[in-house]
Amino acid sequence: GCAVVIGPATASCRLGADASSAAELMTAPRGTDPRLLQSTRRTSNERRERYHERMDAKAEARAELEAERLAERAYDDEDER
Repeated sequence: GCAVVIGPATASCRLGADASSAAELMTAPRGTDPRLLQSTRRTSNERRERYHERMDAKAEARAELEAERLAERAYDDEDER
């Protein structure tokens, strides 16, 4: 058999030429093909998780800057005495 290309040329999925051997090896439910589910897009949960990681990192950086500012202020107050 011939190879089959599904989808536009920029994002196509090429299925093997030997469909009978591929069908024998398939472990997915009938009517599905896991080769077509190869998405590179992030899921909402992944996007949300990365967002929270960034927000936590920003909060940590702000806390460090605040601690440095307070330590510097305390040092300056000691110098004035």
